[in-house]
Amino acid sequence: EFLAKPTTQEVQQGETAVFETKVDGYPIPKVIWLLNGKPLTPKDGAQIEMNAPTGDAKLTIPKVDLQQHAGSVTCRLENVHGSQEETVHLNVLAAPL
Repeated sequence: EFLAKPTTQEVQQGETAVFETKVDGYPIPKVIWLLNGKPLTPKDGAQIEMNAPTGDAKLTIPKVDLQQHAGSVTCRLENVHGSQEETVHLNVLAAPL
């Protein structure tokens, strides 16, 4: 379950977006981050951290790009008892001229 849910982020193009959550469950759920319905991995430039003892999970997207990263960000929790998800948004503002 979510003890603290991620929140919508609004960042300038080229800046870093950070989504944080806190989860609990037994066994501790696997945390999966999705961008516009597609799982994010380090190959996508995403930094994904999970501290199982505390339940803290974080998604960092450096150098946010309007075309590539704007949209919905979903945090999905999965364990043997089922799954739960929370969807927020990443709003990317065009870089100032």
